[in-house]
Amino acid sequence: MIKLSNGRGQLGEKLKEKIEQYQTESDVTIYHTWKVPHLYEPKPGEEEEIQKQEYLKLVEYSKNNPNTKIIFISTNSNRPTIYTYYKELAESYLLLNHKDCVILKFPVFIGNGVIKKLKTGELKPYGITEVITLEKVVDIIFSFIDYNSLKRVFIIDGEKIEAKTIVEILNV
Repeated sequence: MIKLSNGRGQLGEKLKEKIEQYQTESDVTIYHTWKVPHLYEPKPGEEEEIQKQEYLKLVEYSKNNPNTKIIFISTNSNRPTIYTYYKELAESYLLLNHKDCVILKFPVFIGNGVIKKLKTGELKPYGITEVITLEKVVDIIFSFIDYNSLKRVFIIDGEKIEAKTIVEILNV
């Protein structure tokens, strides 16, 4: 059985559609639940506590579900933020404490998050942005449902493009 942890947002909706069509004999959780800072507006000083709580939720889930395979949806962001720090701490926890896990580190999803904020001007374009479609993300996640090997961390490549070029395309 496949369980989607949280499953909000555009990716969650696409995953729900595919889960209904997929059969597996083992218990698998696609762990796609984490508060992403640019999707909510934390008050000053709140960010670290929010991210710490997200990390602790994962630890608790892992402890309560030791025989469930966890596919952890993470980020391949190189930005030195509290968000990436706690995501990487969660990855480390899983690698050390949860035998059956896969960590998928994705670039920016093309959707209502960063891309929408670039379009509206809420975010200023800077540097090279790596993006990936939601359809490709779903296909990649499902390619790991029955995966079982010692290699457990995968950095997923997207398309690299200058953020300013993304804004230009969006404004056509």
